[in-house]
Amino acid sequence: MNKFVMTASVLLPLGLTGTAFAQAVNYGDLQELFGEPVTTSATGKPQRQSEAPASMVIITGDELRRSGARTIPDILQNYAGIDVNRYATGQRDVGIRGANMPLNPRLLVLVNGRQAYLDHYGYTDWNLLSVEVGEIQQIEVVKGPNSALFGFNAVAGVVNIITVDPLNKGNSFSGSAEGGTGDSYALSLMGTVKLGEKAAVKVSGGTASEDDWEEIEPSSVHKPLRENFSAELTAQVADNIRAGASYTYAKSELNNQAYGYSLYNFETTLEGLSGTLAADTKAGLIKAMVYKNSMEQTTLGLSSSSSDVVVAKLEDLFKVGAAHSIRLGLEYRRDEYQSEGAGGQTYYDVYSASGMWEWQMSQQLTLTNALRVDRLNLGHGPIGDSRFPYTVDDYDRSATELSYNSSLGYVIDDQTRVRVGMARGVQSPALVGFGASVDVGTGSYYAGSPFLGASINQSYEIAFDRTVPALNGGFNLTGSLTKVSDFLAAGQNVIVHLPTADYPFVLITEGVIGDFKTYAIEATLNGRALDDKLGWQVNYTWTDVKEDFLTASAAVNLTLDDGTPAHKVNVKFDYVDGPWNAYLVGRYRSSTQQRIPGGTAYADLGGNVTVDARLAYAFDSGLSLWAKGENLTSNDAAGLSPFKADSRFMLGVGFHF
Repeated sequence: MNKFVMTASVLLPLGLTGTAFAQAVNYGDLQELFGEPVTTSATGKPQRQSEAPASMVIITGDELRRSGARTIPDILQNYAGIDVNRYATGQRDVGIRGANMPLNPRLLVLVNGRQAYLDHYGYTDWNLLSVEVGEIQQIEVVKGPNSALFGFNAVAGVVNIITVDPLNKGNSFSGSAEGGTGDSYALSLMGTVKLGEKAAVKVSGGTASEDDWEEIEPSSVHKPLRENFSAELTAQVADNIRAGASYTYAKSELNNQAYGYSLYNFETTLEGLSGTLAADTKAGLIKAMVYKNSMEQTTLGLSSSSSDVVVAKLEDLFKVGAAHSIRLGLEYRRDEYQSEGAGGQTYYDVYSASGMWEWQMSQQLTLTNALRVDRLNLGHGPIGDSRFPYTVDDYDRSATELSYNSSLGYVIDDQTRVRVGMARGVQSPALVGFGASVDVGTGSYYAGSPFLGASINQSYEIAFDRTVPALNGGFNLTGSLTKVSDFLAAGQNVIVHLPTADYPFVLITEGVIGDFKTYAIEATLNGRALDDKLGWQVNYTWTDVKEDFLTASAAVNLTLDDGTPAHKVNVKFDYVDGPWNAYLVGRYRSSTQQRIPGGTAYADLGGNVTVDARLAYAFDSGLSLWAKGENLTSNDAAGLSPFKADSRFMLGVGFHF
């Protein structure tokens, strides 16, 4: 049977007509059935990765655990089109198709559809995800703008982290402990318990810490630290209705190379509450989610701030005839930022409506279109300082933005598929970028402007996929062009009032610095050998960034072009034979320039090769032991940081039953 037809016959009823999806997608079973991962991140409906109307990377939880990666960016860097800069031991910044930067604002990160992105300065602290490696089902990376499905700031891509379903998992307990050089340690626990046949609970938690790199340690205030806890309740309240609730807590202490290319010490806590409901009805699959994220942050022990995000989403996924799948959605979000400064509270409300239409024109041809309209209403609370340069009326502003994704996929035969697509993504200014008061202990400063507009990403791509039976694998080739206009970059001197002349945050606020283009080619070849014991992948990425920045913004000294490696090669091997598992990855990055914190000089980083490896043995009792090493080549430029990177070696023990 044609693979496309077989997929449609299984996945479409699963997600659109029966009660199966309200009982949750069993990603593991579907991956085994189709021989590849299944995703819902591209359109909101379940579909095979190879048939998704977007460039995607899906990393299974099993591979993540076998790799020994301590954080999600550590494994993301092994894939084509994904840029990871590790400016310090605890800080990792992830970009898609070039133009990565400190505290990158252009990548949206979600955990089970709940935002982990921090709106106050507009970045992701990967230590605040409130998720342990052991509980991850899979990581789905959508490359390119996807604002039409996910909203503001999904302009370079989306990382959606999906955790295991406790109802599918049953009763299970697992944990791990490891330690090694650099005074590093990590502890992790995860358990799922079924409450009868219709409900289950999942609880997880962990902590990790290590010394920063030797060049950073003398000036650091914080030793990098991560702590997190989460609890989730899931219930099948009826055959066609499923509900869930969760609580998450995370704390992060780390040294960040931030917007002005200075090294700051961030101490942040993030709490989250969420509730979900899914029901298969005659009107389609109806899903609702409500969540709240509350953040507290102290920087350099001086500046304290807080922010709250409340999001409510409702969507309906249904079919019209046999050829049309439609998803309609509504969303409301409220973002608030409050500093101890006298400028008061900055906030906005966003009202969104979205739609997706997938038309299976024939067994070979599929057209997918998605459209979203966002209406942002900006506001400000009472202003208690006469020096504040704006009035409440200045914040009485609204903006309407349109996002879209369009893709045409053609199945040439059972082994070959081509796809062309284009997308428009919208990046909203961060709350501080809209103008805020920040307290520094010796007085407030005021930065930003309520008159900032959005940055627009326009993307075009063409992709070719082919199964290669001789390799028991496949080949992908993707070319893309991204045009970014009115680029919002943090690090602008849009300072209106600065009471202290030596205040270190002069370069933290957002501003428009011009435009840029990114050209990228990604090629991936993978397969399996040795009776399926060895999985391997080789991928290559060529990226060229063309800047057209404003002369007045030259002081920002962003290095999007010279700071992006033109050539990246990753080679990885994953070997499993009975109780033994070996994972090896090598990376090559061509030469770059990286800004040295605290000045205007640059470090020239030559082409570099790094190697990570892990060897593990699993006993029948559920106990496992491993040894692993990071940066085994002792390359100073590992992580593309101006600081010299260290090598780290660790031993670990884990259990599961």
